[in-house]
Amino acid sequence: MKNGDLSGTIERARLAGRIAIISLGLSFILALVVIVAGPATKWAGMETFTLALYPVTLAFIFSVCALVHSAFLRKMAEEEQEKLILEQRKSNVNSILDVSEDVRFTAKRTLENFNKYIPSAVSLLVFLLSIPAFWYFWRHSTLGAADPATLVLTPKNPINLAFLSAISALFAYFTGVFLVGQSRIREFRCLRPVGSWLICFAIVLFVSAVSALFINYGRTGWAAPLTKIVFWVLAILAAELLVSFIIEFYRPRTLEEVRPVYESRLLAIFTEPGGVVRNISDSLDYQFGFQISRTGIYLVLRKAIVPALMVWAAVLWLFTCIAEVIPGEIGIREVFGAVNRESQPLDAGIHFKLPWPCEKILRIPVKNVQEATLGSVLNPGRNAKVILWTGDNYQHENKFLVAVKQQGKTGAQLASILEVSLPVFYTADPEHPFDYAFNFDNVKETLLAVGQAEATRYFASTDFITDISSGREQVAVNLYDRIQKACDRIGLGIRLVGINMHDAHPPIGNGENGSVDVAGAFQDVVCAQEDAVEMISRANEYSITTVESAKVESTRILGAAEAYKYDTASVALADASRFESQLESYRHLPGMFKLRTYLDFLENDCSDIRKYIISNEIDVRNLVLNLEEKPSLDLLNTDINLLTGQK
Repeated sequence: MKNGDLSGTIERARLAGRIAIISLGLSFILALVVIVAGPATKWAGMETFTLALYPVTLAFIFSVCALVHSAFLRKMAEEEQEKLILEQRKSNVNSILDVSEDVRFTAKRTLENFNKYIPSAVSLLVFLLSIPAFWYFWRHSTLGAADPATLVLTPKNPINLAFLSAISALFAYFTGVFLVGQSRIREFRCLRPVGSWLICFAIVLFVSAVSALFINYGRTGWAAPLTKIVFWVLAILAAELLVSFIIEFYRPRTLEEVRPVYESRLLAIFTEPGGVVRNISDSLDYQFGFQISRTGIYLVLRKAIVPALMVWAAVLWLFTCIAEVIPGEIGIREVFGAVNRESQPLDAGIHFKLPWPCEKILRIPVKNVQEATLGSVLNPGRNAKVILWTGDNYQHENKFLVAVKQQGKTGAQLASILEVSLPVFYTADPEHPFDYAFNFDNVKETLLAVGQAEATRYFASTDFITDISSGREQVAVNLYDRIQKACDRIGLGIRLVGINMHDAHPPIGNGENGSVDVAGAFQDVVCAQEDAVEMISRANEYSITTVESAKVESTRILGAAEAYKYDTASVALADASRFESQLESYRHLPGMFKLRTYLDFLENDCSDIRKYIISNEIDVRNLVLNLEEKPSLDLLNTDINLLTGQK
């Protein structure tokens, strides 16, 4: 081989390795999707969907083989290129070394061993692993169960399952077609089994999507036969692996086999490159760095660009057959402008419809809270955090006529003007979505008109002072009931969530140009009333404080007198009782009583006085009195020997 051919082989082998890595990652992701949605969570609830795990697992295994093969092929081409360089040097310099027998170049032998043993081993290993997999599926599915009704699972959301199956099948199909198309090149030959099994995976998921659609429309009898067909087809393809291994084992070694042993001949009937597949694969070659002049892609694109654009336009148009109703909404089908009010609205999820403009799905927000403001609307550009009655804070004002009730007076009823902001929060009524969608062109404006009329009627029969003070909550409750009933009467199709009452106050005026400052005057009246209430509260507070303090002081004095009385009487009684006891003792033993009294006196009353004991039997005596204070005993200044009697 020439050096240029080897360089091309190296680049194509490197590109084949990258494509193998991409197919490896895609196979892993698709397998993970099937595992999570199928056996792990039982969300799919369909055995056909679970069977798709088998072909995508084989695609993953064969992607690993293709990746290893491309690495060995690239290494061999690099070594062959290095051998050519050494051969050229040998022709210029006499050398006794044979480059072809250099022990450093082992990649070719490694590749030959790989092609000789690994495909056969992989084919046999996959077949052996397929046996327990199919046996386990048979035992734990409706196919081999004694009572299939006990194992029947239904998808939690058939439409979402069909959508997931379709999207996964599209990814797998286009990737498989691309890999099969690339396999026409020698360096990409090992990618054909990967592409074939990805296409098989796409077909299984397509069957799963069809079964899910049948279930969604109430035809549940198709799921079991389709599952059985898919199971036996995959079982036959698994048995083909053993047949291929046996054929390869007895194949004459003089014949070179281009196909990998584990490549399915049955799948190849449907996946051989040609026609549209070749055009698609060639158009994708350019995205991976192939030259147009060497692949002829320019001529293909020149012939196929218009059909390709038409195909893509048709695909995009067909995508309008898919519509989504997000959570919090319900959908209404409109076919050629007509709506069947007797039909059931569509729940949240993926729905299929006729392509645009034949059919469309109207989405009704049944949980999206909307707002409409009755009365005065605040200026959106205001920066004030506190809204004063005397300030201009409104984009536009809407005044209501409110009665003013006077206590103790009859006759003509007074009235006042009230400015108030009433935010109304509402959603579409899920029980009447057709009314919301079609009865009125502008639901919000209709709600404002109805609410304005009901608020005007209501405020005409209430009290101004109560409405702007303690009756705010009751105003909101009453208006909620009145407006909801009025909307139901006209079929507006909404459900009120709540009504708030903000910024209730008299009309604003600044006193200029002859206008009356009603808000300022009302503010003065309110302030005067608040001051009066404050003064009354302070007087009541002082009265209560004074009276209660006097009561507390009286109680304290009485308590102290009672305590003094009790203490004086108790001490006198105790002294009298003690004196009587002492007198009785003295009468019985006068001497002993005197002696004990004297000793008690010395012990208790003279405890802190130094005492000297002198015998009265000695007539002549010399007394030496040491009137110094008795020194304290300090062990630090004392001779221990004197205390213990030792010398």
